[in-house]
Amino acid sequence: MPGVNGNPHGLYILWNFTGSTTYTLNIMTPSLIVGTVYAPNHNLVKTGTGDIDGQVIAKTATLSTGEIHYYPFTGNITGCTPSNPPVVCSNMKALAQSDLNLVKTRTVTNEISCGSMPDRVMWFSCLMDNATGGSTSNAEYWKIVSGGAFKEYCDGTAQVDMTIQNVYNANWKFDVSMIFSGRTFSAPAGSPHIEGCSTTSALSNWYYYTNVNGTMVGSNLLNGAVVSFMQKMAAFQIGTNGSLWGTTGQFGGSGWISYNVLMHPSGITLGEGCGADINLF
Repeated sequence: MPGVNGNPHGLYILWNFTGSTTYTLNIMTPSLIVGTVYAPNHNLVKTGTGDIDGQVIAKTATLSTGEIHYYPFTGNITGCTPSNPPVVCSNMKALAQSDLNLVKTRTVTNEISCGSMPDRVMWFSCLMDNATGGSTSNAEYWKIVSGGAFKEYCDGTAQVDMTIQNVYNANWKFDVSMIFSGRTFSAPAGSPHIEGCSTTSALSNWYYYTNVNGTMVGSNLLNGAVVSFMQKMAAFQIGTNGSLWGTTGQFGGSGWISYNVLMHPSGITLGEGCGADINLF
């Protein structure tokens, strides 16, 4: 659609495919689709390469190519009151997610450093200082070794589950669960946060999560450890060059956290009260 951008026009356009009979709706166009594709009783199969600037509401959805950029329908339609209106998006308290509510899934990988730092996904400046070898510089960095699907949902939330391993000692591991909420496409107060070597300003595709909470449960030599964390400083930011200490041109994210040690592993007292952040590709 030349001359129509997803924001704000996608908020007010509805492609209505209703009816009581179930059909398969095939979307094969390579062009951008602007607006909500509303097909609550149909099986949607998207094979075209064009993105959707809006949202998808369908009985089932198979999206093999392209992206969905979330612009939920906010228009006011009068004179249309279906007897059994479909649930557009569940209110997922405590993130009891259903994949029917997914709008995007990304694969999380380690940030590839633009400097001398090792590739990593999380950084804790003093967490392991009290362990043997824990004060070495590489013990500050943690890399992902399994999991790492960044799932974004239609209610403005997201979740990541992954296992991370210390760069210095491969026997120090945590199972990490992160919950994000408050997705917004406008920079909140205090955002964006710019530092590092990737960029000097936010790019046009950046968006934000205003709240981040998570837990880390230790395994291997850290068995018994439990750590909770929460966002501090700026909002979690995502976009091209969003992972601030990574190589330029990469799509990534950065966030800053504070944490509390709820339980220590046997024989190690984890360090507290120091810097921590999330950097991922």
